[in-house]
Amino acid sequence: MAEMFSAVRRSTLGIGVFAIVTAGVIAATQVATKEKIEANIAEAEAKALYEILPRSLDDRLHEQRLDIAPTPELGLDQAHHAWQAIVDGEVRGVILQVTAPDGYSGDIHLLVGINRDESLAGIRVTSHKETPGLGDKIELSKSNWLDGFVNQVMDGPNDSSWAVKKDGGRFDQFTGATITPRAVVNAAGRAIQYFRAHKAQLLTPVASNNKSGDA
Repeated sequence: MAEMFSAVRRSTLGIGVFAIVTAGVIAATQVATKEKIEANIAEAEAKALYEILPRSLDDRLHEQRLDIAPTPELGLDQAHHAWQAIVDGEVRGVILQVTAPDGYSGDIHLLVGINRDESLAGIRVTSHKETPGLGDKIELSKSNWLDGFVNQVMDGPNDSSWAVKKDGGRFDQFTGATITPRAVVNAAGRAIQYFRAHKAQLLTPVASNNKSGDA
């Protein structure tokens, strides 16, 4: 009988150790996976920054980050940051993080570049879940649709042309897919309106912004 109890104890101990080790491996894998995903997103962002505002304009763009409070109008409910291209002490362009919540398959995460004169410098998509072969044409590797935003100017918040052509606007949509491009067009419009409403802050060089914030 004693031998049986001893065997049970050994078996129970073995199962317990196995459970602890397994839980540890799973937890470590989750942490590693999360870190890898975050690193991939950061890498994609950095690459996209210089596709919107070239290094020849300001090669320190990726370092010049302006802290932004949660911004519901840009689809962001947590603190985030914008990037400033600064030349001779003047902000020539700003890149904003924007989330379009109305994509066909969920959120579309964007970087929207806006020049000092309020025209668009460009747009890049950092992540999305849109349908392959249809909505994924918002990726530069799949089509040049995003190039159509460069130098576009929005004539006020009620500009009816700031829409896809199916809605009477100026921007093309995809064959068989209108929801995705509509979401991107709308997000870009919200970014421009945010830029106009916060122009003084966004066009103050980041060093000055940080200095005034510490005072």
